[in-house]
Amino acid sequence: CGYLNILEQYFKVETAENGLQAVQMVTSNPPDYFDAIILDINMPIMDGFESCVLIDTDLRSRNQKPLIYALTADDIQET
Repeated sequence: CGYLNILEQYFKVETAENGLQAVQMVTSNPPDYFDAIILDINMPIMDGFESCVLIDTDLRSRNQKPLIYALTADDIQET
């Protein structure tokens, strides 16, 4: 994926195959482990909206303010 190649030039990048795995990655690491989290809205198993809520809740409960970005290729206004 194009943006992944660009990010890897400047940052250490970890990827998840789906939304549930993304949540598990965040919750199993120290709260300040990730500087930023980029979620795709259309992930399998658990979408980016639900993943975002769970990650936000977890990090805030551990006194860490999450920095979450979302992206999608959808051209639907509601998304």
